[in-house]
Amino acid sequence: MKRWPLFVCLAVSLVACGGRADRDPALEPEPRFETEPEPEPEPEPEPLPPGLCRSNADCVVAAPCCAACGTLSREEAIPLSRGELEAFRESCAASSEPCAECFRESNPYLVPACEHQACHVFDLSRPEFTECESASDCTLRANECCGGDRARFIAVSAAALDEIDLRWCGDEPPATNCRVEPPLHQAALCREQRCVSAFFDP
Repeated sequence: MKRWPLFVCLAVSLVACGGRADRDPALEPEPRFETEPEPEPEPEPEPLPPGLCRSNADCVVAAPCCAACGTLSREEAIPLSRGELEAFRESCAASSEPCAECFRESNPYLVPACEHQACHVFDLSRPEFTECESASDCTLRANECCGGDRARFIAVSAAALDEIDLRWCGDEPPATNCRVEPPLHQAALCREQRCVSAFFDP
């Protein structure tokens, strides 16, 4: 009986099976799935030195230690970075200057703004933000980019809302949980071609 070489038998076996030998699935290597590496967390920004800012949130508007009676004026308003606020308060507490006893109120139209890493006072009572012909030209807006529980609402021109949003919020859209509903006892009216707030008994 003629014996065929082993390699011939293997070749005949492969052809008979369609060109491949049967494989045991248990011996097959498990497939590898490549996963993308998790992004590294962004480093925390370094603390700013006093007097500098990165955004409007780094700034505040302060009144003089002994401000004039009544509502704070643009001329008296002092722009400070949050890093300067504590030292300013301490200097007021240490001052021996007597202050007149009278009613003083902050001005909701004077808001802090950061420009070129320096804090400034942004006056929203200027004509370009409050001009109107009728009450329908006016609306109420929180005096912050994203109004919180302590935000105050001011009457401004509806046509100026986009510019106000851009100055306060930059290119980033406001957060979805912003306080956008004004108090029920406050309304925006047009008087002498300027938008003003009117208050009613709740």
